[in-house]
Amino acid sequence: MKSYKVLILLVFIVANSCSKEDEINQLNETIVNLQNDIAQLNSEINDYSSQINQLTTQNNILSNQMVDLNNQLNGFQA
Repeated sequence: MKSYKVLILLVFIVANSCSKEDEINQLNETIVNLQNDIAQLNSEINDYSSQINQLTTQNNILSNQMVDLNNQLNGFQA
């Protein structure tokens, strides 16, 4: 009877360790997927940052042009 208990215990330990290994593999896969997602998001953030910088530059140029045009208009009115 004792040998059956030991055998059942060994089967339980092996099965439990296999399920733990499966969990670890799943978690590792999840980590890799999250790292890929983070890299993609960082790339998108960099793209948006670049676009914002371009728009800011264009806005500054247009603002300067408006100031110049206002100065010309004031010169014509005088």
